[in-house]
Amino acid sequence: MAKAKYPKVITPGTGTKAAKEFYREWNDINAFLDWVVLMATRIDYTANVARETLKKIGVENEGEKQNSESDKVHISMVERLSDNRQILLEMVLIKHVDSYLNYLASLLYEIFILRPETLKSSEQVRLEHVLEYDSIDGLIMGLAERKVESLSYQSLGDLTDYFKNKFGLNVVDEVNRSSLLEFIETRNIAVHNRCVKNKRYVMRTGANQNEIGEKKKIGISYVEDMALLLFNLVTDLDKSARNHLKLKGVRFRFSNKNNKWKTYVLFRL
Repeated sequence: MAKAKYPKVITPGTGTKAAKEFYREWNDINAFLDWVVLMATRIDYTANVARETLKKIGVENEGEKQNSESDKVHISMVERLSDNRQILLEMVLIKHVDSYLNYLASLLYEIFILRPETLKSSEQVRLEHVLEYDSIDGLIMGLAERKVESLSYQSLGDLTDYFKNKFGLNVVDEVNRSSLLEFIETRNIAVHNRCVKNKRYVMRTGANQNEIGEKKKIGISYVEDMALLLFNLVTDLDKSARNHLKLKGVRFRFSNKNNKWKTYVLFRL
């Protein structure tokens, strides 16, 4: 099991509250994957050290059958993880994509709260809904929540168009749009279709029609590319949002030296 050449990334020192939560979860997801793989390798390493120690002190002759069964258990730890990597990596991909989509929703909410004038639109609000709140601030928060919820059900194209037309912000550049769309659609089939490609997946990603019914294979390189892309997209969008809309930033007070995070080392399964 060789270490993957995953590029080290460092979070900015400041950003929106939405970005702060994204970076924290991004790091936690990678740390979880690293921990799972590390535990498997340590179990194998510990078993091997114990076996070698027993040989040195002359206990290895207690029974060849027992030693043989022990070897099988020892070997299976890493092998079992490798055999089930599809399930593990699906979970990691789903969490990363969900975290990214949550960031977009949280950023919208932050914009609406800090810049309530951006809520202006031709949409009508029923009087009974307005009367549910006892202050203007409460009404603004309620309207922001409703708007974010309605936008969260829209497609990536609709969402990116909203950011562009309403705020002048690019969620994703043209170079990375197709990759981002594929990661999101892969997340959707992983959640709703056991990661089996369907007509919707093929139509939205441009995959071959003959692939309908085939399982989407997810490898560590695919997950690495996805995680790095989402990290960079959030970093770029957050910086643009703060500069363009004059959003207030918060300092990221993390435990790492100089308030910076580096990725955990990921392993190639």
